[in-house]
Amino acid sequence: TASFVFRTELNNDWPKWRSEANVGDFPLQILAGMRGYVHSLPYSMCIYRYQSEGSWSLKQKHQEQNVTYHKNKIKWMTLLNEDTVHKYQDAIYDQLFQHYQALYTLREIGLRDYLKATSRSGKKRYGRVMKDFLRVEISPIYRLLTHFKRNKEK
Repeated sequence: TASFVFRTELNNDWPKWRSEANVGDFPLQILAGMRGYVHSLPYSMCIYRYQSEGSWSLKQKHQEQNVTYHKNKIKWMTLLNEDTVHKYQDAIYDQLFQHYQALYTLREIGLRDYLKATSRSGKKRYGRVMKDFLRVEISPIYRLLTHFKRNKEK
């Protein structure tokens, strides 16, 4: 983000999806790309503060903020998809899948909603969904049953 420079007119007339985003850099980069104002500077412009106080990576460790982030990203990327008349739908659905997957893993959405979101992409993600299902739903039951079995044998 520190090396991202753009003309001021890019900040005029924001689409609704850009206004809804709770982050600034990624939506701004998308908007700049859609409007043709992209250039990359080949220099290191900053040093990333990994897990230092106030950094993005540290904030993502808190589940509540993490859930809010995923829900917000789903919201504004869905609006972006509608605003672009589904022109970038495949790329957007790839992004959305990751956020629905995270919400399912955090138990914020159920399996039905996760499957519904997954089926929208048109890609065969059944293997990934099955792994998530086993990890989220079956694994705790298996651990509970083996715990009872061990206690019964004592």
